[in-house]
Amino acid sequence: MNYNKLKEILRTKFSKKEIENLLGDKIYSAIVEWTDSEEAYTQTSLVELLVSITGYGIFQNKMFRKRFFRCIPFETLKELLNNNTSTYEELAGKAAKIEFSNNEFYQKLFVEYFECPEYDFIDYVPEAMLETFSGTQEKFYELFDYQYLIKQQAVYELDKKTPLGRKVLIHMPTGTGKTKTTMHILAHYLNFINKNGLVLWVAHTKELLGQALETFSNVWNHLGLGEICVEKSWGNGEYTITRGMVFITIQALQSMRSSSSDEYLSLCNRTTLMVYDECHKIGAEETNKVVTEFTTSTEGNRKFFIGLTATPGRTTVASLENRIFNEFFDRKIEIDINLVERISKGRNQAFNSSTTTDVIRYFQQRKILSVLIKEQLDYEASSDLIESLRREAASRREEYTETLIKKLATNKARNTVILNRLRELNRQGKPTIVFACSLDHAKMLSAFLNIENIPNSLVYGDMLPSVRKQAIADFKDRSNPTNIIINYDILTTGFDSTNIECVFITRPTKSVILYSQMIGRGLRGPKMGGGETCLLIDVKDNLEAYNENEAFSHFNSYWR
Repeated sequence: MNYNKLKEILRTKFSKKEIENLLGDKIYSAIVEWTDSEEAYTQTSLVELLVSITGYGIFQNKMFRKRFFRCIPFETLKELLNNNTSTYEELAGKAAKIEFSNNEFYQKLFVEYFECPEYDFIDYVPEAMLETFSGTQEKFYELFDYQYLIKQQAVYELDKKTPLGRKVLIHMPTGTGKTKTTMHILAHYLNFINKNGLVLWVAHTKELLGQALETFSNVWNHLGLGEICVEKSWGNGEYTITRGMVFITIQALQSMRSSSSDEYLSLCNRTTLMVYDECHKIGAEETNKVVTEFTTSTEGNRKFFIGLTATPGRTTVASLENRIFNEFFDRKIEIDINLVERISKGRNQAFNSSTTTDVIRYFQQRKILSVLIKEQLDYEASSDLIESLRREAASRREEYTETLIKKLATNKARNTVILNRLRELNRQGKPTIVFACSLDHAKMLSAFLNIENIPNSLVYGDMLPSVRKQAIADFKDRSNPTNIIINYDILTTGFDSTNIECVFITRPTKSVILYSQMIGRGLRGPKMGGGETCLLIDVKDNLEAYNENEAFSHFNSYWR
């Protein structure tokens, strides 16, 4: 990406103080405090750092736009705005008010002024889109034995001739193929159980929806009988299809519901099966209302629901919420190791062989999941910080307070050992996903690596979707030198990168759900496209460091 002209303006037209403000006080203060070399915070270095973190996404900042458009030539502004009558100040003001998006003004700015025609504004899918998938008569059964058993149990529930529908929870460890298994279930449902059915696939992020759509396309192209219509608008569609698949975010459904639109009611009435990925979140009030309305059967209109999760519980603290979550479902379907072994080996051999009852260990032995090699990163914490950690760990709060997280995120000793380890991982060429304490912490870690010219991808929720998409692509592309991807609160779910060799958790958590989601990014074994082992680095202050089996089985008691 060509940033030369943007950097030139920042270097020559902006003051050093303005650059510092655009970087943010926390990042700049840390650079000054923790970096010995004055070269790290010269005007030129700070500009390089700012652009490496924001790229052209800096145009989302209104204050930056106000300054920037008063720095470019008058003639350029006239051409960009196609206006020869207004004054320079008037044109600069008009340009600054234009929101940064895929519009004619910014297209011209990038092509004609920045000479960067390759800049991509695309927000995953820019508008409502319908697509027809064509199935074949060729059968392609690619399920593992345990996946097939999950599928058969779910199909049995969907085919029950009861006056009311069924609500089924599918519980499978992260990395064992929940999405693929479920798409085989849906192909069977739309082929044989309800050929005129409309399936709603719901998730919390566009990334999750995109990966689900790709999996469905692959499965239907092999197993589908005939054509099927798929709406992949992620929330901006018209929802006119009556048979097939709709992929939509829960936020879009909530928005449609709050506006009391006829479109919402129509979609609700037409939906015959709702699938909710990461369904442990259905306990939230607004989400629960949507799910309840889409899954309530009426006379002659049976509704089915499939929830997918690796952690079948709502919270690690309030057991009542877990019981409520449990009572929402008619049946929980999970992996039965004994049954899998009897079918695979035969009854006698299975009876006479020794097999672990630990689901995670079982799949690690089968090389479906990777083996985690654990490393605890230690640092010299002050007595006050240690006392705060212990006090909050012992409290009944569901998570650590923002005050404590801020202390950890800005602790020099802690960040020094984190950065030292990241330097080493980069030298080893080990693809690493980092879970930062906060957004500022993620930017800070990325900034320090950038100062040392260590390539890294930074991903967070408020980024331009196209920039985030490119950052993820850079990390996944092994011909690219980017070995480190740093994120805050965005890649815990819906991020499948088989090249991950290290999961680096810098944020302490009391949530077994969050912890399992983070370690799950590195659990894909050789048979799922991943590696034999994955390094798990956890900073010592994460006092609630569950292991992968505890994270998977934590909620079992609520389902007995």
